[in-house]
Amino acid sequence: MTTGSENPPVLLDQAGAVVQTQPVIQTPGVPAILDSLRTQGFQDVSVQAPYRAVINLQGFEKTGKTHFPFTGPGPCIYFNIDVGSEGVLEKFKAAGQDIIEYKVRFKSDTGGGDAEQQALWMQQWLELKAKIGQAYQTLSQIGQGTVILDTWTEAYELCRLAHFGKIGAQPHQYGVIYADLRTIVREAYDVYVNTVFCHKMGLNFNTREPEMKGFGDMNYLCQINLRTFRLDNPGAPPVFGAHVLDCRREPQMNGMELRSDNNTWDLNYVLWLMHTYYNQPALGAV
Repeated sequence: MTTGSENPPVLLDQAGAVVQTQPVIQTPGVPAILDSLRTQGFQDVSVQAPYRAVINLQGFEKTGKTHFPFTGPGPCIYFNIDVGSEGVLEKFKAAGQDIIEYKVRFKSDTGGGDAEQQALWMQQWLELKAKIGQAYQTLSQIGQGTVILDTWTEAYELCRLAHFGKIGAQPHQYGVIYADLRTIVREAYDVYVNTVFCHKMGLNFNTREPEMKGFGDMNYLCQINLRTFRLDNPGAPPVFGAHVLDCRREPQMNGMELRSDNNTWDLNYVLWLMHTYYNQPALGAV
């Protein structure tokens, strides 16, 4: 047993005899200790979380995946890695959104030898990584904006071809690809601008259930996972929206439905919810 009143504290046996004395260690005050860490690269944590989101946006084709990211804060730097943006970019540009586009086009078969093709894919992948880093650096200087990667499914495929070529690899060898992709996700967290990773969806081969295509860990790496939908109404405009699959920043948003017919299908609205929802209990009815 120990006693709590002595100084220094002592350890007693069952008979009450002192068996060990614990020495008092004189240490600098807590502020001094923390100050020493601040000089070695440690930083104080802000009382406010960054006003930005790292979003995994997944959905079947023609369900609004390209539309949604442009409803957020500009400028928007759009990485066009797939088809499907025609008509969307022009619409938002005409409405006043600042949009800068970088096109990425690659072929799964360039017609050359395997080594030659793989070298070309690696060059394209490294260029894409560098451009993404440049986009983050530019928007960080501005202080706001949105980076849109459409689709990250195609970027995953380019990364796979760059590392393994057409031959492919065994599942246990994919670690190098996953590490490469995680590096970009970490960049997204290191800046105070939004990132939307757009993903295609398909049906699972065995279960025939809907599933995201590409790097599966994105469901865990991103702050919020949205799955898009479209409701067609004969004689009326279709309703676009998304289900909030989960949100790390604000779990109360889990299961929420965002819809274009009530103005909640909007990235600015999602940002507002993520940062103020806990102060607004009535929002549960949205």
